[in-house]
Formats: sequence, structure tokens, C-alpha cells
Amino acid sequence: MTIKSFSSRVRIRDSLSRTVIISKNDLKCSLEQLQCHFTWNLVKEDVDLESLEDKTGHQIEFLTQSLIASYNMLSYVCHLKHLNEDALQNLQKAEKEIKIKHPDDIERRSLVTWGNYAWIYYYMNKYEEVQTYLRKVEDTCKKLSSTARFQVQLPEIYSEKGWALLKFGRGYYSRAKESFQKALETEPDDPEFNVGYAIAVHRWENVVRKALAVTPTCSFLHHQMGVCYRAKLFELKKRKYAPREQMEELIRLGIFHLKRVIEYKSTCFAAYGDLAGMYAEGKQYYQAEATFQKVFQMTNLHPLDTQQLYYTYGMYKHFHMKSESEAIKYFTEGLKIEQDSTTGAKCKTALQKLLKQRIQKGLGDAAAFSTLGLIHELNHEEEQATECYKKALELDPENEEYLRALQKLQISI
Repeated sequence: MTIKSFSSRVRIRDSLSRTVIISKNDLKCSLEQLQCHFTWNLVKEDVDLESLEDKTGHQIEFLTQSLIASYNMLSYVCHLKHLNEDALQNLQKAEKEIKIKHPDDIERRSLVTWGNYAWIYYYMNKYEEVQTYLRKVEDTCKKLSSTARFQVQLPEIYSEKGWALLKFGRGYYSRAKESFQKALETEPDDPEFNVGYAIAVHRWENVVRKALAVTPTCSFLHHQMGVCYRAKLFELKKRKYAPREQMEELIRLGIFHLKRVIEYKSTCFAAYGDLAGMYAEGKQYYQAEATFQKVFQMTNLHPLDTQQLYYTYGMYKHFHMKSESEAIKYFTEGLKIEQDSTTGAKCKTALQKLLKQRIQKGLGDAAAFSTLGLIHELNHEEEQATECYKKALELDPENEEYLRALQKLQISI
């Protein structure tokens, strides 16, 4: 079918193959929701396109990075050079690699590539093709249970975004660090994510340090420096033989900068948890506990800040104080605040793991089974939730809360 393009409206086919007319603004609004190189604010004036193209080509030749990510990047570079046909050829190569490397996970692994396809076809005025790839992304996001129409939170996408940002220079290092950090939240042991994060942290530290020399009282820069030293510490701890002196120096520097954050901006609540964590790494438990208690005494915390505090304190109790019961208590308090937030999901995951471990050890009481039942219920695992609530009632038959939870679940089923 021939597509007739007007100044502000275009004809495309909808999901039922009917011809409809929509505005180009609406089409572009959909495109701007995609997760791909065209929406990551990668400005061509910030990079030498020829050099970037050469480096990416070398990475493909010597297999120094994911071929899929490299072909996607090359496609974007070609577009910036107004070579859209070449851009499409690179996307075809990316698709081929996806089919070879991830034959059982093609849709999930294709989201960035499909997003790039949609944008390139948009610039080529091929609007039916744009709609085809928008529909592919939308359908896949639905399958992955995403609440957003064209987006889904996947560690692979955060990682690819991180590598792309690193290639565009020093102005992008902070965002690259954040992207790899998000990827690691889901897959903390992934070697590619860890390497990317370490590179981003190293490059960023060298920049945002020169900046501190100019603005020594900037709380944001001190916070970022503290986080960088913490990242270096965690990387060092993964080694079989980590130099003690080097670890102590990283802890000292991390504490120094995080204390400056609180000094210059006492309402930066996240810095308190980060500072307490660094104290704990240095086995300065009195200072760690005192820092946590300062935040608990604050009355102006946003609910999500309180949830983050419960999660961080629970992690401290679990890994530093070796108290599973205290950790369970604070993870549970965090989960009660907001279940659909990122921190709520962390509380739920940590809580489920701890409860299952206690039950397997024969240490599960009625409260443990009841809480695990709630988690299964939140995960829409009704059968497992029912079993847990029944077990809780066996251990505490007079508990009306457990009985109500079981009855409510059985009615919903």
C-alpha cells in the first residue's frame, strides 16, 4: 500500500489491518517512549563520529564487546551520518546475532534493535514500518508484564545504555554509572555489568574530583565521590587477596566524603545510609548504628525514603550484625510501605530469601509462614500462599489475622 504523508498526518495500518490516519506528533510521542539509542540523549556534537565508528568496528572485529550492542551503536552512528540504508543493514546484522546467541529469548533481546528500527523508518518517512516495530515492542512489553506501553525494566537494556553512554565522553559518565548500577540491582554477579560499572566509576571519579577542587562544598559531588569509593571497595573485596591497606584507605575516603554531604546538606537522607554502610565496612559499628538512628528520629521523611531506610537497615542487620530476625523485621516494615516501588521489590526479594532459609533450617514460626504467604500472594502464587497461611494457622490456631488472610485468599481464588 502507498503511504500518503501530509504535513502533520499520516496513514498507517492498525493491529486489525485497517487503514487509519494519525498525527505525526502522536507517532513521535510513541517513539519517544522507546528504550534505544534515539531516546538516550546521545548528542552527535559530543563525539567524533568517524572515531566512534572506527572503534566500534574494531570491537566487532576483535569481539571485545557484545556484537548485538556494537551493531546497534553502528546503526545509530550511520543515522547520524545520514546513511539510513547502512543503518538498517547494521540492524539486520544485530537481528542475526540475536537469533544465533539468544534463540529462546529473541523478543526480549530485540527491544533496543526494534526501537532503533522504528526511529530510522520514521526519518525515512516509512510510517507503516514504524508502526510495525512499535507494535512489536508494545506486544513484547505486555508479555513481560510491563505496565508501561513501550518500556520494560531489563538489566540488558540498562547495560547497553551504559556502554553507549560511555562512548559519548565525559559528560555521560555519571549517567553511564547509573545505568550499570540499575543493571546490577537485578544481576549483581553479571561480569559484563560489573566491568561496565567499574569503568564508568573510574572515569567519573577522575572528572565530577577536578570539579570538587573548584566547588569544595558541593554536597552532590561529595556524595558521588563517596559512592565511587564504595564501588571501588566492593570491586576490591571480590578479589581473592584484597590488600588490607588499600581497603582501609577506600573506607576512610568514602567516610570523609559522605560526612561532608551530611555536613553541607543535612536533608540528604540517602547519604546517611551510605555513610552508615561505610562505617560498617570499617567495623565501626557504634558510628554506623548512631548514623541510622539519626534518620529514624527524623519526622519529615517521605514514605519512599523511609522504605529505603528500612531496606538499608535490614541489610546492615543481616550482613554486618548477622541478625536474621532483625533483618526480617525491617524488610517487612519496608514492604508494608509500598509494594510496587523498586525498593519495595528489593524488600520482598530479600525477605522471601531469608524466610525460605529459616524454614529450611527448621526455624520457621507462624509469623514466618504468614509473611511468606503474603509474599506469594503479592506474586500471584495463590497455591503457595494458601499452603503458607495454613501452616501458619497450624502453628498458631487462634490467630485471627492468619485466618482472615486465608479466607480472603480462598474467596479470591
